[in-house]
Amino acid sequence: MRSLALVLGVALLAGCGQTSSSTDKPCTEAGATSSNGNQVLLDYYAFIPRCFAVVTNTTVTFLNLDDTPHTVTTDPGQVDTFDSGELVPGGVFTHTFTTAGDIGLHCTLFPGMTATAYVRAP
Repeated sequence: MRSLALVLGVALLAGCGQTSSSTDKPCTEAGATSSNGNQVLLDYYAFIPRCFAVVTNTTVTFLNLDDTPHTVTTDPGQVDTFDSGELVPGGVFTHTFTTAGDIGLHCTLFPGMTATAYVRAP
């Protein structure tokens, strides 16, 4: 399973041109990966992809492939707020993005683990 996640993660990152390190260039809408599969992986202490674009009323599945718990939590002051609670390894959380806007995400357990959802009306 981890090797499949690595292959998927590398493919997604190659398409986006970004990695999840805090030293990388900022996550921008222009560099966002279209969330065609509507799935974001939590693996290697990162959101993969770190920046993704969806249209309103799209449900995104967050899957924890890491060997430690993570959360999917919106940053303060976002147009849409949610918190997955702790996702154990193998845990799944889904969220339907109903409001357009740029939504910052982070893991409360590992604050350097961040992502941005660019949610736009169709």
